[in-house]
Amino acid sequence: MADAKPSLTRDGTMQVTAKEGAALLGKHKPDDDAATRGQQKKIDEITTPPKKAKTSPKKPGIKKTSTIQKTADEAKLIYGDKALNLNSGRQTRAQARGDVYKPPMKKAGTMVRTAKEGKAFLKRGKKAGKGAKKDEEKKADAENDKEEEKDAE
Repeated sequence: MADAKPSLTRDGTMQVTAKEGAALLGKHKPDDDAATRGQQKKIDEITTPPKKAKTSPKKPGIKKTSTIQKTADEAKLIYGDKALNLNSGRQTRAQARGDVYKPPMKKAGTMVRTAKEGKAFLKRGKKAGKGAKKDEEKKADAENDKEEEKDAE
């Protein structure tokens, strides 16, 4: 018979990976009891002594002024204290001159006018007598005319 050749055994992928991992970690191998990295950190915290905090002499703090504060200081130099009021709100040029803006009169909308007319109608309906109704209608019309004139102004 033919001579039997000796066969070479090869390591599987997992065995090769385990050997490379052990060689890579070396002395930093995790504890056998630690199943996760979080557990390993806790074990390391317990086993290592706490580090001493470095104490350094405190330096005196430097006061920083903000950009707005620098601008305010420059304005005080230029205008003096009389024209600068930091507590007042923003002003337009017209407000600084003393001009007062008068907003235009708002016209009564259709719904507002309809509601007023509806109230007047209900008031008229409660009183008895045809003559009283006509008088009330004239009064309501006069009131509506006055309100429209005010709105037009």
